[in-house]
Amino acid sequence: MRKLTEVKLEVGHKTFKLNVLGIYVLHSLAQGPKNGYDLLKELRSLTNNKWSPPKSTIYPLLKKMVEEGLLTVDEHGVYRLTDTGYEVLKIFKRNEDIINELMDNVNLILKILEEVKKRKERIEE
Repeated sequence: MRKLTEVKLEVGHKTFKLNVLGIYVLHSLAQGPKNGYDLLKELRSLTNNKWSPPKSTIYPLLKKMVEEGLLTVDEHGVYRLTDTGYEVLKIFKRNEDIINELMDNVNLILKILEEVKKRKERIEE
């Protein structure tokens, strides 16, 4: 079974698996180079200071994306998109079916949480 918040995107003969955080990293770096801390601050701000991924999540993700050829990193820890990274992001943004599937999957997660909430209310009665 595949992960609900993961998509597969093909560029040429290579398939990239990206979760929502990876997609956001591509999106953010398309606006300009950033270090990991900048990405964490940006996500915290985007979520009204309610969430940012832990360092133990973001840095391994960035390393994986560099290894896959989606990003480069310089000696100062600043990340930039590669041509492949731009291409993957373009494919994602152009494919409404993939975006809609991810949004539907997020709605499935919400549905599961609503069911749990209902059951909690039944327990408390």
